[in-house]
Amino acid sequence: MESPMKLMKTVALTHALPQSADSVWRLVRSGANVQKLMPTIIDRCRVEGSGAGARRFCTTKQGPIDETILCVDDGARLFRYRIDRQSMMPLEHYEGSVHVADLGADGCEVLWFATYDLLDEGADTPVREGLLGLFRTAIDGMGPLAGAA
Repeated sequence: MESPMKLMKTVALTHALPQSADSVWRLVRSGANVQKLMPTIIDRCRVEGSGAGARRFCTTKQGPIDETILCVDDGARLFRYRIDRQSMMPLEHYEGSVHVADLGADGCEVLWFATYDLLDEGADTPVREGLLGLFRTAIDGMGPLAGAA
């Protein structure tokens, strides 16, 4: 029996925030507080360890999401992670990156980028829109949390 065809996809969202790059980066680099960034999606989240190799375990209404933190680069303000287990979308081999760029007095810009193998071409639009919605919700949540830090 043939295995389903996997289609490599990418999705990205860039959004400016009025908070400083340093305050937003402090929030992103920890890998914690995901449930505060996406309270309507993530019920609970815990991080075991710190930096590259740390594990993040989140609970959603649709099931668990288990992740590995791949990179925390303070110089580049780059955070990379991999989803090891999830059942929300027909995808696998998901790797995400969050980059925080300094815009000086104007605040910062957050770029959230992901690559993944899509398991069902018919799900391309809903998966892409779903991921962009997650990114948008999380980035919008960063501003108030970073401002309160």
